[in-house]
Amino acid sequence: MAQRIADTVGATAVVHQNGCGQVGADLEQTKRMLIGMGNNPNAGAAIIVGLGCEAVFPEAVAHKIKGKPVEVLKIQAAGGTTRTIQKGINLAQKMLMALSQEKRKEVDMANLVLGVKCGASGPSSGIAANPALGMASDRLIHMKGTVIIGTESLYGCEHILARKAVSKGIALDIIRCFKRIDEDARRLGHSFKEANPTPGNKRAGITTMAEKAMGALTKAGKAPIVGFLKPGEPPQGNGLWLMETRGADVGQISKQAAGGCQIVAFTTDLGNPIGLPLVPVIKITGNAKTYIKNPEDIDIDTSPVILGHMKISEAGEMIFSKLRDVANGALTKTEVLGFREFAIPRIGSSL
Repeated sequence: MAQRIADTVGATAVVHQNGCGQVGADLEQTKRMLIGMGNNPNAGAAIIVGLGCEAVFPEAVAHKIKGKPVEVLKIQAAGGTTRTIQKGINLAQKMLMALSQEKRKEVDMANLVLGVKCGASGPSSGIAANPALGMASDRLIHMKGTVIIGTESLYGCEHILARKAVSKGIALDIIRCFKRIDEDARRLGHSFKEANPTPGNKRAGITTMAEKAMGALTKAGKAPIVGFLKPGEPPQGNGLWLMETRGADVGQISKQAAGGCQIVAFTTDLGNPIGLPLVPVIKITGNAKTYIKNPEDIDIDTSPVILGHMKISEAGEMIFSKLRDVANGALTKTEVLGFREFAIPRIGSSL
């Protein structure tokens, strides 16, 4: 229904399947991520569409979205599907008309919140794409910007992450996060290493999780970690933040978007076409074959680093320049293709 409203007026829908039969931390995560998407700076206004009897009350979400117009539609109260859609279209048209009157303003790069992510990784990710992204990340942080890196590919180097933390409390949060991964895996009767490295990672040439993690860590650059975030939690200040983002790629970048990232920079060796609603996703590869085979999915090719034709610093500058262009309105390949996936991973079973 939200998608029908958005398609009719040219808006963006953030569609998910959660909200009923959830309790505890699982329910709180759903609320936090929906509120976070509503508060994302890329959203000019929001219409919260709900059935009307779910555990996540639409009004509770709307109440936490600040600084922009927000409306609530409940299907049961509105009188069914057709009436809800028409009311949503009317509301969205009024919002779009008001937003169209706003003028663009120049702001400093310090206002940018960037998510850094790697997926479908291989050796070229750790050798070229991730280190180059790390340099771009460091440059943004030097300009007082904010970067969020997820935990999903960093299992095995938590001791290094803890040493990068600016306080003992943050270091302990990091260690506890990775300890919970082991505990949850044991409860299921399995090991985290059964899932990682993935079959694609192994096919590309990654042999161990430690090898994958050390390559993934380089996309965060050299900055210290100033805080640890729950999934979808917004950072309270600039600098490098670590967010708990375990799960599949779509869920991971959805958590970063809900945390306020205006752009996500996604490195990939094998290639991955996923995108996000509201948030542009820049695809970066270090694999020349992937860039040649999948040119419509990749924005930046850093493979010349591996071939000796480009320095890491030059590749980092190329990525930073792309960040600036996208922040100014340039479209990414995923936006052109219309990929807008969103997922809220489940923590527990439905009740």
